[in-house]
Amino acid sequence: MLTPIFVIYLSMTKLEEAIDTLVDALKEGGKEPGSYYYSWQANIAMSMYDEFQCKTYDVLPEEYGCLFNRGAQRFLDMLISTTEYQKTLQIKTNLSK
Repeated sequence: MLTPIFVIYLSMTKLEEAIDTLVDALKEGGKEPGSYYYSWQANIAMSMYDEFQCKTYDVLPEEYGCLFNRGAQRFLDMLISTTEYQKTLQIKTNLSK
């Protein structure tokens, strides 16, 4: 029987592999319309747009698109760079062992 700690580690490894796969796919096709990155950006931006439609904010509706796309791009770029940074740390840690 697996101990709970081993099960958690196993799950985290699968999660890390899934995130690595996602980040690789986001980086592969560029950021142009039609790319995987762009489809994620559009979906994140539309979720933000929908949220703004439900509440009152001090932003003009014609400014939503620009703001949401910039926010979505920031999120995706941060996801990609953070994952790359974590991979670098992991390689350095493995080399020092």
